[in-house]
Amino acid sequence: MDRRSVSSWIDRWQGFGLVGLYDLPRSGRPCILAPAEQQTALKYLRKYPPRFKKGCCCPPEENHETSEHEND
Repeated sequence: MDRRSVSSWIDRWQGFGLVGLYDLPRSGRPCILAPAEQQTALKYLRKYPPRFKKGCCCPPEENHETSEHEND
């Protein structure tokens, strides 16, 4: 852990309390999803978390790729 980061956190805690530890808004590309679409996406990701190990993030009923062991 970088000493400067910890020092910055302590300064923010002392100056603003718990609220001071929250991340500040950052610049960057604006979200392309409407708030309702963001909620739908979050619900979907909670229900079907990505399975990076298998290389597929689709739920089983939507996965049209065949497994290499499917025909065993």
